[in-house]
Amino acid sequence: MTESRESVERRLSAVERALADDEPIEPPERIEELEARIAELEAAVQALRGYVGSVRAVNDDVSQQAELALRKANALERHVDATETCDDEGRLGGLL
Repeated sequence: MTESRESVERRLSAVERALADDEPIEPPERIEELEARIAELEAAVQALRGYVGSVRAVNDDVSQQAELALRKANALERHVDATETCDDEGRLGGLL
């Protein structure tokens, strides 16, 4: 049973077309490797989100403390200005 060269070429061409139309299948090891890598990346993203959230919380806390300190400093300055007096020789008196 001998096939003609033309018949073999037609069959080979059909096989090539069929293979070209199919997407390549990843070996199971590669799929598992990629899934593990995705899991690692997801964990890293979650860790970064947690870190950024902590930084924001610290920034908010520092901002609140700075605002409170500024209000206290302004109140103290107003109090000092109100109680400062000069004696007859131009020296500060009052609290001193």
